[in-house]
Amino acid sequence: MHIIQAYPNNSYSYPIYIGSEIEFILRDLHNYFQNYSKIIIFIDAYIEKFESTNEIVSIFRNYNCQDTQVIILPLKPGKQSKSLQTIEKLAQWLLNHNVQRDSLFISMGGGVIGDLIGFLSSIYFRGVSLAHIPTNLLSMTDSAIGGKTAINTSCHVNTLGTYKHPVFIVIYTRFLKSLPQRDILAGFAEILK
Repeated sequence: MHIIQAYPNNSYSYPIYIGSEIEFILRDLHNYFQNYSKIIIFIDAYIEKFESTNEIVSIFRNYNCQDTQVIILPLKPGKQSKSLQTIEKLAQWLLNHNVQRDSLFISMGGGVIGDLIGFLSSIYFRGVSLAHIPTNLLSMTDSAIGGKTAINTSCHVNTLGTYKHPVFIVIYTRFLKSLPQRDILAGFAEILK
């Protein structure tokens, strides 16, 4: 496991955990998780079937902390999900499940889920903690890092947005094995750009 500190010497600095042994990464974060009453993991429904996703979800489902509840919520993939309608539905769902400001939102998916949950975390009760588990090369190298969040409107892409830096990022490299070559090439193109 490697740990890189993003934006060192800044108030919004955060660690990026990189590795192929998810148990060790999440074990390292165990004490950190105890700071939250609830951990909500928003998962791109497209990746639910991936073995790597099942490993992470299984670890969180078995996560045992007396005062912390873990909830897994699959979300529809695709740019149509980055909307005010989705934000409103998610906010209502969170309220129905008594999710308060002392919660942690984790986005697990590509850039769409990261943008959506990043935006939601920045406005729900004026801000809750956020973490990312990006699942493709593009989100691992670009969208998960930097704090940019956004949703679309009917007329424009990324019309409404905020800056919300995560408290940590987990880059689980085994996700890369499940990607089609096209996604790998798109990620490398973004890195070069």
